[in-house]
Amino acid sequence: MAAAADQVGPGPQAEALRAGALAALEASMAGDLQLDRGRLTDVAELRAELGSPASGYALMDEAAARWPTEFTWPFVKARMALAAVEVLKAALLNVPAPRVDVTVRTTRYRRGHNGRGDRSPDPQRPRGGHNA
Repeated sequence: MAAAADQVGPGPQAEALRAGALAALEASMAGDLQLDRGRLTDVAELRAELGSPASGYALMDEAAARWPTEFTWPFVKARMALAAVEVLKAALLNVPAPRVDVTVRTTRYRRGHNGRGDRSPDPQRPRGGHNA
């Protein structure tokens, strides 16, 4: 079902397929980490995709505590965190630019780093660190 959700693309139908896949996986689990070891990463990633990343991270932490020498658990946890960062980046790109009369403190919307429309250094600004 999760593979079908990837083919459907984003939307409510894909989310329903992922939720069904998660429910099926969790229902098939025995409740013992050793027996469920092969499904843990799938369950954690589906939980994160469905809006509960903390639950997925906790599952990976539990597995890492049980098998501390195995690289799988921190790797999957890092991959889940990276996916969350990508979601945040995409959301930030959809934020409209502020109105003209709003003071902006980031270089994202400025015409240039010095506010003059070019990227040359500001001659009035001193060079060096904080004490210069």
